[in-house]
This record gives sequence, C-alpha cells and structure tokens, in this order.
Amino acid sequence: MMKKLSALVLALAFVLSFAACEEEPRRNRPIKNLTSGEVSVSVDTDEEGSSDVADSKPEVSVKTELAVKEQVVVDENGIKITVKGVSLDPENYAPKADVKLLVENTTDMTLSFSVKDFSVNNCMVQEYSTFKIASGKKSNESISFYMEDMEIYGIDVIENIEFYFHIYDADTYENYLDTFPIKLENTEADGSFAFDETGTVIYEGNGIKMICKGFEEATEYSGPSLVMYVINNTGKLVSVNAKDTSVNGFMVDASYYCSLPNGKSAIDRLVLDGDDMAENGISDIEEIEFYLSVVDKDSWETVFNSDIIKLGF
Repeated sequence: MMKKLSALVLALAFVLSFAACEEEPRRNRPIKNLTSGEVSVSVDTDEEGSSDVADSKPEVSVKTELAVKEQVVVDENGIKITVKGVSLDPENYAPKADVKLLVENTTDMTLSFSVKDFSVNNCMVQEYSTFKIASGKKSNESISFYMEDMEIYGIDVIENIEFYFHIYDADTYENYLDTFPIKLENTEADGSFAFDETGTVIYEGNGIKMICKGFEEATEYSGPSLVMYVINNTGKLVSVNAKDTSVNGFMVDASYYCSLPNGKSAIDRLVLDGDDMAENGISDIEEIEFYLSVVDKDSWETVFNSDIIKLGF
C-alpha cells in the first residue's frame, strides 16, 4: 500500500520518440532505427506532410507538482473512490507518476478493480493498476504510469488525465460496475498541448485520421513495422484493424489492432511478419498494401472498411 501524498504540480519534458499498441504494449516501446523516409501514398486523400524525426533532445525542465485537487470521483453502489492527488517519482528505476486513491468498499463482496481507457492529454497511455478490496474494507491505492510512455507523444505538460474503473466480483469475475469516465484537470495547465501531426496522411475520412510517422526496422522481437498515429472522431469506441496486408505483391501476416475511444489518439505499429517476408524472398520493401476495418466495440458492427491503401518506398 502507498502512503497518502499531497497533490503535487508536474510538468514533464521528454525526448521526442514514438511507440505503439499490442500484447507487448507497442504503445510504450521506444522506437529504434526509425526511417522517416519518403512514403508515397495512393488512397482517397490528397494530404501529405513531412515525416522528419527529431534527432536531438530538448532541454528538460521539470516542475514537481500537478495541480489536481482532492475529489470524490465515484460514490455509488457501495463504492467510494477519492482521488487524493498526483505525485511524481523521478528516483524510480523508471521515472513514473501516480494518481493517488482512497478506495472504500462497503458492499458484501470482495471486489477487484481495473482501470480502462487511460489517457493523458487525450493520448492513450499504458497504466499499471489492478487491486482487490475485501468487503467492508478500504485501501490506499495508486494508478501508475511512466514518463517514457508519454515521450512518444512529446507531452511536456500533463493537462488532463482520463479513465474509468471496471469493477468485478473477485470470486466469480462477474461484472459489478463500470463507472462513468473520470477526468482530472491540471488547473495550472494552459491547454497548449498539440501533438505533432507531421508525417504522411494515409487515410482521412469517416471520423478516422491516420498518419504514417515512418518505417521501423526489424528488432530482435518483431518484424519491420510502420509507425502510425491515429485519431478517432467517429463518436464511437472503435477498434482499428489492418486487413489483407501484402508486401511487394505477396500476402504477409501483419499485426495491427488499436482500441480507441472517441476523441482520443494513439501511436501504433503495423508489424510485418519477418518470417513470411523471408519465405517470399523479400529483402527490400518497395510497396505495402492493406485496408482499414473499423468496428464499433459496443455493437461489434463494422463502421466502415476503407479502400485499399498503397504505400510506396
């Protein structure tokens, strides 16, 4: 359990880099060997941009407080959750921030709590928080998130944090309560954050915008990948998937899946299967083709399928 801490003010400056989203959270993995190369696009959009990647680190200016007031964010069905503040632990082996909580369970069951759809400045960020509280008990808990996970967006000031709690019976795993979205505001932030959208726009329509930030070489653990920034303004919680991916005309297994709430953005990788490429004798990538399938995660109905997107290298 963590001790109570007062609310602190936090402004963070980071190195511009990128990461993405899957089972090894691609959204949090630093990008290496990124080529911001010349990508030609053949899709139903005319917009293009430069995808230059910053090579130098900005000067770091760190304040030590985040002006988030103490507040009760959940008080229903025997559950009361109070946000006590937000703290920074720069001495941790991986510097991190923590949303401090006091959680009270007055129900007649032991409940487990998990955090969903966690974002900072409307950018999806991996959080680390799952805890269990017995009937009639209370506990000091925290939601941890790491500075490195915000570097990918170039976030230097935390303006807001948003998430909701998924609460379920710890014994039967039956759903007990999904809270309304919770938004914590830094009252000292000026609202000036804007993600750098430089890159090549490869799709824009139907409330989805996707920007290719560059091409990443294969790593020890995964094949080569496209690093892409996606924005969801569909009005729905959606999953964005890449389908029928081919490289130089050969079908290749590829992984791209992003779950994204409305109004949020994320950086993700479309990862190509290196073994498939080798079996097809592909050493140099000249062209990648795929289409996007966007699904409403509440109804599981298809929102739209895009036309074929062709990227030339």
